[in-house]
Amino acid sequence: MRKIKFTNNEYYHIYNRGVDKREIFCCERDFVRFLTGMREFNNGLTREQRNYAKLNESELGSEASEPSSDSFSLAALVEIICYCLNQNHYHFILKQLAQDGISRFIHKLSTSYTNYFNKKYDRSGSLFQGKYKAIHIDTNEYLLWLSGYVNGNAEVHKIAKAEDYKWCSYQDYL
Repeated sequence: MRKIKFTNNEYYHIYNRGVDKREIFCCERDFVRFLTGMREFNNGLTREQRNYAKLNESELGSEASEPSSDSFSLAALVEIICYCLNQNHYHFILKQLAQDGISRFIHKLSTSYTNYFNKKYDRSGSLFQGKYKAIHIDTNEYLLWLSGYVNGNAEVHKIAKAEDYKWCSYQDYL
């Protein structure tokens, strides 16, 4: 059981790294795949609902791609405030928008990415080092400091200058 209970409209620092500190992003396509997952899995749809929507879209045209059932939720689970993806770890600042939004978002994202990574690199097992870490951001000062830390994380680890690193939200802030 997680020590921290996520609350809607609150901010959290979420981070994790590869098991044994291994690389989790080995090439540009891996970064792109993870970023795509950040966009695609930030909703309340289950895998079955996504597959149903895709099936309807292919059979009936794009106007059928919006599920009409009340049980389908296209609303965002989280607001991604900032992020940084480094070769062996990632950082997010997330604002939870829906009940269990952070847990659902990170679960869908990490499960999907692990499946992709394991298939691509012919491996099996866990990709990430245990459960992701979460810290509640309880002051505006901490939020401001942490957004600088996350956006500049590639520079902190001497990977690249923050303004030159394309796998973080730094450019969005500029």
